[in-house]
Amino acid sequence: MAMTSIRVISFGDSILWGAWDTEGGWFDRLRRQFGSLECKLYNLGISSETTSDLIVRFKAEAAARLKKADPGDRAIVIFAIGVNDALQIFGHDEPVVPLKVFKNNLRLLVKLAHAVADEVMFVGLTPVDEKRTVPIPWHTSKSYRNSNIKIYDSAIRELCKEKHLIFIDIFGEWVNTNYAALLKDGLHPNSTGHRKIAVAVGKSLLKSGLLACVNL
Repeated sequence: MAMTSIRVISFGDSILWGAWDTEGGWFDRLRRQFGSLECKLYNLGISSETTSDLIVRFKAEAAARLKKADPGDRAIVIFAIGVNDALQIFGHDEPVVPLKVFKNNLRLLVKLAHAVADEVMFVGLTPVDEKRTVPIPWHTSKSYRNSNIKIYDSAIRELCKEKHLIFIDIFGEWVNTNYAALLKDGLHPNSTGHRKIAVAVGKSLLKSGLLACVNL
């Protein structure tokens, strides 16, 4: 009899990928905690990814991780994306992915995810230290601003509420704390920041019962 397993596939940007974390990022921390023969976790984060970029690759990437699934196996898709959509370029009135387009992209991604997964969830966006991101030193015509990020984070939250999806709030939890101490370069979390995200996501997965089949 085939063993029922669960596959957790996460899509996102460099924060998901694990930039600046000495232990590989918040998702890889979860993989070491939960990964087993019964629970396979896939990190599909790409640096600078936006929702528009992700739409192009989602179907093929998801299919590749699910092609050998057995009947009865379960799949969870986690999205951790949106900060790069909110990026502002000097001289432009709107972020690189305008809010209306961003909302449409989110809806399409949820539709695509529901076609292949039993559960879909979102990790909220992280705030930035504007002293170091307006502008960003590695590209001085571009800026990350909390005012934009908050709007895009709210769009994700609202969609999750409408679609009854799990939303893990990061921005709201961090913004009223000394969150700058959790950031390596003003944008990407440092190891402490990644650890806090991993704890929040792990608690949510366990509370929801999505990983109930795993022997922890």
